[in-house]
Amino acid sequence: MISVLAIVTSMTMVSCSGSGSGPGAQPSTASPVPPSTAAASSPPASPTPAGPAQLTGSQLAALLLTPDQFPAGFASSATAALDSGGSITTAAPLHDPQHLSCPQLVTDLWRPGFGETAMATNLVFNNATSESYSEAVYQFASSGLADVFYDDLSATWSSCRTIVADLTPTEVGRMAVLPATAPSGLGVQDFAVTMDGTEGRRLSQTVTVVREGVDVYLGAASRLGTKQPTDLSSAALLHELIGSVSESG
Repeated sequence: MISVLAIVTSMTMVSCSGSGSGPGAQPSTASPVPPSTAAASSPPASPTPAGPAQLTGSQLAALLLTPDQFPAGFASSATAALDSGGSITTAAPLHDPQHLSCPQLVTDLWRPGFGETAMATNLVFNNATSESYSEAVYQFASSGLADVFYDDLSATWSSCRTIVADLTPTEVGRMAVLPATAPSGLGVQDFAVTMDGTEGRRLSQTVTVVREGVDVYLGAASRLGTKQPTDLSSAALLHELIGSVSESG
């Protein structure tokens, strides 16, 4: 899974290394209709609407943002990449976003098992500036299911005001959570929150969540320390990611 632990660990590692028939039906007295006339008198059947385009986790992973789409100095984490594989997932949900605790929003959210048909996530970071960007795409079988996942995440985030979480195996961080204004024009729904490190291993982060069609996108711009990242534009990065997935769907 990709998490706050992955953010901290990646930076540390780099720095260190039919009807009309049947009984009772009366015989028809109407003249037979020639086959060509019968065909012409019946309107053509409407085509069955196709369902939403579905990609596999491997395909979604290939569409995630890469370091060359970031400012100079960013690299992909060798350990944080995760996707649901080369087939569409049909398993029942293992996790319910409504029942995630506040710490789990930063340690356990970025993983499969929320009823999606496919997902992919990755982390891009800059060790020199202590900045990173976590990205994820969750794809669902319908826009209605994506909407439920989005709404549940929004409600859970809204319930948290302080998060205390294990940021490394030996370090705990405390973060104040505040609602933020999400970039406009990214999808049919979006919300954002900021987390500001206040104690322990400090991490400052802005998380943006966007729903567009059957997909829910997560972007988290982070920086170790008490200041929000300055080199990362969630609006621009999410716009690129959503465009990439939409064009391939």
